Amino acid sequence: MIIYIILMLTVLLCGTALNVNYTQKRKRNFLLLFFTIITALAMLRKYTVGIDTKHFCNGYKVISNLNWNSFDNINYEWGFTALCKLLNYISPEPQLLIIVSSLLIFPPVGMFIYKSSEDVVLSTYIFISLNIFSMNMNVMRQSIAVGIILLGLEYLKKNKYLFFIAFVLFASIFHQSAIICLIMIVYYRMNYKKRTLLYTLIACVIGFVGFKYIFKFAVNLFENYAGYIDSEFAVSNYFGTAFNLSICAIILVFGLIYYRTDGIYLLKKELNNQISYDFQAYSISACLFCLVVGLQMTILLRAKLYFTVFYISWLPNAIYMIDFKSIRILYKVLFVSFTMLYFIIIAVYRPEWYGVVPYEFSWQ
Repeated sequence: MIIYIILMLTVLLCGTALNVNYTQKRKRNFLLLFFTIITALAMLRKYTVGIDTKHFCNGYKVISNLNWNSFDNINYEWGFTALCKLLNYISPEPQLLIIVSSLLIFPPVGMFIYKSSEDVVLSTYIFISLNIFSMNMNVMRQSIAVGIILLGLEYLKKNKYLFFIAFVLFASIFHQSAIICLIMIVYYRMNYKKRTLLYTLIACVIGFVGFKYIFKFAVNLFENYAGYIDSEFAVSNYFGTAFNLSICAIILVFGLIYYRTDGIYLLKKELNNQISYDFQAYSISACLFCLVVGLQMTILLRAKLYFTVFYISWLPNAIYMIDFKSIRILYKVLFVSFTMLYFIIIAVYRPEWYGVVPYEFSWQ
């Protein structure tokens, strides 16, 4: 746990001391430095870091003995299986999979922050403190898919929908659930109005009550999920999910209150070619829906990973829009303190949620 805390404190100290957010060049250099460190930590981790990492490493060994026409014999998507097969030609050691997957997962997040956040220091910090980093070291296949989606967002911003669809389809060969990101095309140009929050709450209630139908639909759409019906993931985790649900609700409401304190941001958004307020609001709302449904069945929480990543742009940008500097600083201190406490509580009392504590290097 110490290594993560040191990393978070270093992010804050360097970012504040160097006034990183002052220029685009400083932002770029800061993100290049710290996402190199983050990627290196993920690359050099032992197979025991991340609950699912050891399963993927075992799968890597199994795939080495499969023929290209025998991929149906393993319960992975074709793209991920092909990646493992190709890497086996280079080395049979699963550490290579950890290295390459880390390179596919984390640099796109750094690029997303650079293009979408007004406060890259706070974005990088909460990427770690809200356990998004931890989750990405756990669910390897889906995290690769998220990285691909983040790259595809650049085409969505330019209204090149066919290119974005191509990225979504490519992501789905690493994790089938990525196909749900096609919904982003639907709400990309939609305005997020006051009544939209009400519609979100109604959808959450319907999802909570009708979760069995949602899961059946998911099983029909993604055959790989059929095996989860009678597994440990078919049960609820009210404490953990309710905890994360509360955080999501706070982040969403805080952003809705402060994100557009005046009309300047709308002009700035166009100048910086950032992802719109409305798109991020819908994405956080989608995350809220996934968490509510996940109260009933843990496996359904996996869908939230495609939307949780927007925390790291939504929250810092909302704070950035507050007019009074003293209030901005106060909220920064509150969120930094709260999320640090959140990280420590999870690491100490619920380390089994992500399996990244204790951190060990591959040679240990």
